[in-house]
Amino acid sequence: MREAALLAMALEGRGRRDLAWRFLNRYFEATGDYAGIPVLRFYLVYRALVRAKVHLMRSRQPRLPRGEKTRLSRAFHDYLRLAARYAAPGPAALMITHGLSGCGKTTATQPLAEELGAVRVRSDLERKRLHGVAPLASSGSGLAAGIYTADASAATYRRLGELARESLRAGFPVVADATFLRRSERESFRSIAEGLGAPFLILDFHAPQEVLRARIEARVARADDASEAGPAVLERQLIAREPLTPAEMASAIAVDATRPVSPATWQPVLARLRPPGGTRRKP
Repeated sequence: MREAALLAMALEGRGRRDLAWRFLNRYFEATGDYAGIPVLRFYLVYRALVRAKVHLMRSRQPRLPRGEKTRLSRAFHDYLRLAARYAAPGPAALMITHGLSGCGKTTATQPLAEELGAVRVRSDLERKRLHGVAPLASSGSGLAAGIYTADASAATYRRLGELARESLRAGFPVVADATFLRRSERESFRSIAEGLGAPFLILDFHAPQEVLRARIEARVARADDASEAGPAVLERQLIAREPLTPAEMASAIAVDATRPVSPATWQPVLARLRPPGGTRRKP
């Protein structure tokens, strides 16, 4: 975590929070080292303060040109503010995706996680990790069999819930990337958010069935994704899914999965999570 925090802090200190969190989430996905999240904030603060101290010391060197002294002094204050922001994060939130396979949930939520500085946990990856299967390897499982039995799915959602809870406790927003087609799965995560006093949102993805089928067929042909959902899985989901209730709709934000992801895609989410008139704080 100390080494991961160094790169993340350096990127964010250069105004690239998106790259910082792209790296951190890729690191967690590749290693499964979510146990380090409780100390991640400490090391982010530590690394920012070290960088601030180095710039302050350099700014006080004798015979330094005025312009360089000014630049170093400005950098010192920038890193000090970054450390202060790491040490006093805003309120964390728990966001879950909801949608059939092929909706593009993973692609669409990456920029959201990068914008918010959120930990993203993915069911496709954690399911395979629980069973010792590499992300891009085939598990050889049939429909509702192997690593896709009801018990395996329940264990996967429990694991996602554990990761979400620990990340929220550490002060980080969380995006849980899964289909969440069952009401009990969604209510379990709502309970986690309520238990920790965190806002809860459902990112409700929609796309026509013919679009989903075409995407799934293309993904299966590419074999470049952790998901093993094929056309038969989609047909099963269409039959078994449990629509959002009126109460759940109050927490839901509709996402048109046929449109390219843009900054406007997640404005409704940011508006819900940030106070009126609030702006993104810069380091």
